[in-house]
Amino acid sequence: FYDHLNSSTGIAPWDFDAPAPLTFDTSASAIAASAMLVLSSLEASRGNTTGSDFWAQAGQTLLVNTANVGPDGLEDGQTWIGDSILGYATVNNRADP
Repeated sequence: FYDHLNSSTGIAPWDFDAPAPLTFDTSASAIAASAMLVLSSLEASRGNTTGSDFWAQAGQTLLVNTANVGPDGLEDGQTWIGDSILGYATVNNRADP
């Protein structure tokens, strides 16, 4: 998952294999960021500071990138859509994108 995040935005696409233009999935990104922070805690509890630091940084970066999908849009000109806290959250995507 981490290795397949969108290189320009750092956010998970709705479908990793879909052609451009991408539909973003901030719900998946927020869930994955939370899991990365849990992995960081687990690594720290085992004394692995390298692993802990890696997952903490990855989770924090993903959360910041996800939260930055706001009304001003993304670098590629897409703008925030929807009625949820996160633009491009699962609730905002049609069943047939």
